[in-house]
Amino acid sequence: MKFRVWALIAAFTVQLLYGLNFTFAKDVIAGGYVTPFAFIIFRVGGATLLFWLFSSMGPKEKILRKDFLTLFFAAVFGVATNMLLFFKGLEYTSPIHAAVITTIVPIIVLILSTFYLKERLTALKITGVILACIGAIVLTVYGKSTRIADNVPLGNLLVLINAIS
Repeated sequence: MKFRVWALIAAFTVQLLYGLNFTFAKDVIAGGYVTPFAFIIFRVGGATLLFWLFSSMGPKEKILRKDFLTLFFAAVFGVATNMLLFFKGLEYTSPIHAAVITTIVPIIVLILSTFYLKERLTALKITGVILACIGAIVLTVYGKSTRIADNVPLGNLLVLINAIS
């Protein structure tokens, strides 16, 4: 039971940091402190250093040759394209718009896992997607952004492509 509590605390912390990421990243980028590309370099570089540090403490596993192509596509779409489009899109749109657009990610995952992984649609999964949509609608209707964005449609499109990637 104690492990479950720590797991829930960790999950909550991750989601809190993810939610704060929108406003924090927008402030850093809009303030001219760092460009979206530089922000990604810092983020990926820091994650790489932490990965190397912690991987040296664990068991060593050999990567199969056939898995390198999968790792390449994961790096391109899961890291480079994903992050660059998100931060570049956030440069042009508001944190509220970006947050609402990214709520489609669970919907995309649900659709893709149903078709490609042959996972079964359950009432719980559908309920989760409906709750996400309701949350997005509430944020759209009641959320206000005091920031002036340069090109909101372009920013929204970049964030949407980020969510899909």
